[in-house]
Amino acid sequence: MKTILLIEDDKEIRELIKFTFEPEGYTIKEIESGDEALSILGFEFLLPQEKKLPQEKLIPNLILLDIMLPELDGHTFLQTLINNQNLKDIPVIIISGNPKFAELFIGYSNVKHFFAKPFDPQQL
Repeated sequence: MKTILLIEDDKEIRELIKFTFEPEGYTIKEIESGDEALSILGFEFLLPQEKKLPQEKLIPNLILLDIMLPELDGHTFLQTLINNQNLKDIPVIIISGNPKFAELFIGYSNVKHFFAKPFDPQQL
């Protein structure tokens, strides 16, 4: 089964994405912050002790990443991912409320697409 790590702080968007992908056989792991995403990917050593979250580690098949996140922004998260040999090739799709961010992120080797909010879930 394919796993998608969904890093999005907006509950309605998370629900929309789950509704779109779960019937297609994907497992969705929902994360609300960049800190929590780093923790689940095994980067807890980068976080202050009070931010470390005990949970199972995950290497997803795809990451859907919002840029504007609480605690740790999507840009910093993406940089951390790219600098890790084991995770740098995981495909990432950026989802952002600001279409101007597309130019900043589409050049990253692992960023496969950029969707501005609101987006058509069927296109995603």
